[in-house]
Amino acid sequence: MCNRILTALLCLGAWPLMSHAQDYTDALRFNRNDLMGTARSQAMAGAYGAVGADLSSMSINPAGMAVYRATEIGLSLGVNVIKDESEFYQSNGSDDRVRVPFDQIGAAFSIGRMREEGGGLYSSNMFIGYNRLADFSSRQVYYDPFSYNSLLDYFCFDEQKLALMTGDLAYKAYLTNDTLGGAFTYNVWEQFVVDDVNPKFRQDQEGKGLVNMKKNVKEDGSKGDISIGYAGNVANKLYFGGSVNIRTLSYENKTTHYESFEGYTVDPASPTYFSYRTNLDQDGTGVCFNLGLIYRPVNFIRLGFALHSPTFYSINERYSAHIHNPARGLIVDADGEYEYKYRSPSRFIASVAGIFGKSGLVSVDFERTNHSRSKFKQKDSDDDFSYSDPFESTNSLMRNEILKASNTLRIGGELSVLSPIYLRAGYRFTTPGVKSAYYVNKPKDYAISGGIGVRLNNFFADLAYVCSVKKNDHWVLPDSSQEYFYEHNTPAYLTHRVHSGVVTVGFRF
Repeated sequence: MCNRILTALLCLGAWPLMSHAQDYTDALRFNRNDLMGTARSQAMAGAYGAVGADLSSMSINPAGMAVYRATEIGLSLGVNVIKDESEFYQSNGSDDRVRVPFDQIGAAFSIGRMREEGGGLYSSNMFIGYNRLADFSSRQVYYDPFSYNSLLDYFCFDEQKLALMTGDLAYKAYLTNDTLGGAFTYNVWEQFVVDDVNPKFRQDQEGKGLVNMKKNVKEDGSKGDISIGYAGNVANKLYFGGSVNIRTLSYENKTTHYESFEGYTVDPASPTYFSYRTNLDQDGTGVCFNLGLIYRPVNFIRLGFALHSPTFYSINERYSAHIHNPARGLIVDADGEYEYKYRSPSRFIASVAGIFGKSGLVSVDFERTNHSRSKFKQKDSDDDFSYSDPFESTNSLMRNEILKASNTLRIGGELSVLSPIYLRAGYRFTTPGVKSAYYVNKPKDYAISGGIGVRLNNFFADLAYVCSVKKNDHWVLPDSSQEYFYEHNTPAYLTHRVHSGVVTVGFRF
C-alpha cells in the first residue's frame, strides 16, 4: 500500500491548505448531490425521475413538471440533527449539532388550456424554483495521544521545504532547521545525528509514542439549484421539459492541528507544543441546462429520461494559514486569493414508475455521473492546450488515475392508506466516484427515508424523515509518497450521519 496513490496526493495537495491547490476532493464536493427537495420527494428517496407533479422534479427531470394539471406553489423547511464520529488508531472522536436548513421553494404555472382529446399539445407549464442539493456541514475531531509521527515530519519532506503554506511557514516559525547547507532538513522534535535522526526520542521507556496530537475540522456550506423552465404534455402520452439552472455553492473549511511533545527535546528553546491553523473559503456560481422526457407506453407505466449538462462554475477561493510557536512567541501567517473555473461532469438519469391510480406508486431511478470528466481551468484562459496551464497535472490525474463514474440507485414508494392520507418510504445508495486504490476503507453513501402526507384538492402537507450516512477516510496527517520516519501513516475513518425532518406545505389553484 505504501506506494499506492501517495505521490498523486502530494501532487494534488489533498490535505486541506497544505498547498492550497485544487484537487479531486474539491471536484467531488462540487459534484455532490444529497437527498434534498420537498418532503414528498425526500420520503421517497428522490425517486421522482418518472413520477413528476412534484416541485423537486425541476432539479431531477424537468419533464415531470408537465404532469401538473394546475398551478401549484410550495415551500419546504427542515431540521437536521448531525452526528460525526471518527476512528483514529485507538481513539474515537464525536460531535453533535442541530441545523435548520431551507430546503425548497417553487411554483409551477399552467399557461395553456388543458384539453383531453385529440392529438398535439394538451397543456403547457412554466416553472421556477429553488432546491437545496447538498449540505457540507461537518465537525470532525481526531485524537492520537501516543503518536510516533508528527506534522513536523511532513514539513521536512523535500516537496514541502519551499511550499508557502507548509515548509516555509514552519521554517520561519523555528519548527524546522536546515543543516549541512540545506542538504538535510530536520525538525525541533528530533536529534540531529550526523546524517540521520535518532528515533529513541519519539518513544518512552514502554515504547509508546510521545507526540500528543489533536485535530479539529469544521466544515460549512451548501449547494443550491435555481431552475427556470418550460414543460409540455403531448396527448397525455409524452411529457417533455427543459430548464436553465443556476447553481450556487459555498464552502468553508477551518482546520486546527495541535501537537504537544511529551519527551526530551535537544534544544532547550524548542517548543513543547505548537498549533497549525488553516482557513479555506470557496464561493461559486455556475450554469447548466436540464432536458427530460417521460413516456407512458401504457396508462400505469411511466419511463423517464433526463440529461443534465455539465455545470460551468466560476469559483473564488480565499485561503490563509498560520503557525503558532509559543516558545518563540511567534505567529507566522500566509494568505492569498485565487479565481478559477470548474466544469462538472454531466449527469444521466433513467427512471421507471408504476402509477396505480390513487392507490399508490412505485418508482426507481438510476443515475450515472462520470467524475473523471471533471475539469479545472484558469479563469482567463480559453486555450485547453496551454503549456502554462497550472491544472494540467491535476486534470490528468483525475481523468486517468483517480476518479471514475459513480452510480446512484433510488427506490421509492407511496401508498394510500386512508384517502387523502399517504404513507411513503425510500432507499438511496451511491457508489464511490474514486478508484479503489485511492482509499483504505471503502467509502459508503446511503440514505433510508419515510414519510406521510395529506393531499386535498387545493392544499397539501407532507412530512418526511431521512437518515443519511456517509463514511470516508480522512488523512489526519497528510498522506505522502515518502514514508514517515517512525510509523506508517494511516487515515482516520469518519462517519457522518444526518437525521433530517422536513415539512412541505403547498397550494393548488
